[in-house]
Amino acid sequence: MRGGVKATRRSHKPGNPGSSPGPASKSRYTLIPLTQEALDDAGIPLSVWTLRDWRKYGRHPEIFVKLGRRVFLVLEKWNALIEKKINSRR
Repeated sequence: MRGGVKATRRSHKPGNPGSSPGPASKSRYTLIPLTQEALDDAGIPLSVWTLRDWRKYGRHPEIFVKLGRRVFLVLEKWNALIEKKINSRR
C-alpha cells in the first residue's frame, strides 16, 4: 500500500451494478484484464501465458493496451482479429 491509499478492484463483468459506464462516459472498448479468470469469463480460449507471450514478442499488438502497470486485452479488437482470421480462410 503506497501513500496510505488502498487500491480497490472493480469487476469488469457487464452484469454487475456499478460496473456499467455512466452517461458521461465515452468508453468505446471493453477491457479484459490478463488473468485466467477474466479470460475464461469473457470466453477467450487461450491461457494468460499464451497472451503474455504474444504481447512480449509483438504478435497482434493491436489487441493489447497498457494502463499504468496493468495490461488489458481489448475485447472488440480481439473479436475483429478472430473475424479477420475466419474470413481469410474462406
